[in-house]
Amino acid sequence: MRNVQEPPFGTHAPSTLPRLLTDLCQGLPVTPTGRRLALWLRKVAMVLQGPVFDVAVRGIHLRLHPGDNVGERKFLFMPQFFDPEEMELLATRLPRGGTFVDIGANVGLYTLNAARFLGPAGRILAVEPGPEAARRLRFNLSLNRTDAAITHADCAIGAEEGVMGLYLDDSNLGGSSLVRDHGGKSTPVRVRPLVDVLAEAGITRIDMLKIDIEGAEDKALLPFFDQAPEDLWPRVIIIERSEESWAGDLLGRFTAAGYRAFGSSKMNWLFER
Repeated sequence: MRNVQEPPFGTHAPSTLPRLLTDLCQGLPVTPTGRRLALWLRKVAMVLQGPVFDVAVRGIHLRLHPGDNVGERKFLFMPQFFDPEEMELLATRLPRGGTFVDIGANVGLYTLNAARFLGPAGRILAVEPGPEAARRLRFNLSLNRTDAAITHADCAIGAEEGVMGLYLDDSNLGGSSLVRDHGGKSTPVRVRPLVDVLAEAGITRIDMLKIDIEGAEDKALLPFFDQAPEDLWPRVIIIERSEESWAGDLLGRFTAAGYRAFGSSKMNWLFER
């Protein structure tokens, strides 16, 4: 992990034309035409601005690197297209004073959106093993004063304590995976059982859990349901649709645990209990 001092927020504030183009993208309608126009305009903005944008998007201060991370790119230029069903779920199903667990937190987009709704008694655990993503996550958390208390854990979630290689995706930081080899380099990361990370953070209930770890969701959650008491099982789960990569029957385990699917999106399954 790099120990480089980050320049102050605002150092990479967009100049006038990239800022205007970014604002225009963010205001386009949620239609196929709006999407196509935003995709074109953002290319121009990125050429003019360079690789880093210091911005506020929907009231959240962020240092975003749109060139190498799909999530950062989409939230910067097209927040209206960024997981709309899931963002609505955060707004409507997270109780004030509740607890949100974000496994595969990336640079903090779900975490910081959830923090807007939880209030001063709220708790968030943000888990991210990728060294560069974790660095960006920590910086983005430092930029925002939130009522909810946020704890971050720099580890991957698995069946037992250990070390595994995280396959890095140079074209999409959020695509880095414990199980999908992108043909590039890998980096060793610490792996911990979810029950241990929750206990260390003092979390005794989960109102909503979001997990997006690029095909390793079964390795994280099947051991959790075997090890955790039932009162620690999440009320609502947002899980990446990666079942083609799972070695275990995670969806069957959800059914056995009393969950029902109440919706889906392009990227995720939605379950509640």
